[in-house]
Amino acid sequence: MERETESSQSCIADGLKTVSYVANAQGNQKLVSGSIWQPVNIVNHQAWQEIEKHVEQSKEKIRRGQVSCLHYYMTANQMNTTLLAQYTCQSRWAVFLHIKPFFFKRLGHKTIEKYAEVFKVTPDDLLQGKLKPPVYSQEKHDVLPNN
Repeated sequence: MERETESSQSCIADGLKTVSYVANAQGNQKLVSGSIWQPVNIVNHQAWQEIEKHVEQSKEKIRRGQVSCLHYYMTANQMNTTLLAQYTCQSRWAVFLHIKPFFFKRLGHKTIEKYAEVFKVTPDDLLQGKLKPPVYSQEKHDVLPNN
C-alpha cells in the first residue's frame, strides 16, 4: 500500500506555525521557523506504516481462523494483552485466551460488553466479527492520510 507524497501527508505540525531553537555559527540559540519538524514527520509516517502492516497481518490471521476479532482491535488500537486486561479488569491470561477463537466464542455477555466498551463498538460487532476502525480514527485523531 503506497502512501501519498510528503507534501500531502498529515504531519505533526500541520496547520501550525512552528518555531525551533537552533544553534547559529557562534553557538548562540536562534529561532528558526518551519522545516525542523521534517524528521519527526518522516519517523511518525514510518511508524504508522508499520502499524498498518501489523493491522493487515491481524486481518489475515482472522480470515484464517487463527485469532478472534479481539486480536484486530488490540493491534489496531496499539494494545497488548496486559493493557487490555487492565482496561477490562481481567487477568492477562484471560485476555490471551479470549484471542483464541475457541474461547472467544464461549464468552459471556458481560465480558463481550467490556471489550465493546473499550473499543467503542457494539457487542454485536464483536460477536459478528465486524472489524471497525480503531478508536483513534473514530475520535478524529487519525494522523494517517487517506488513501
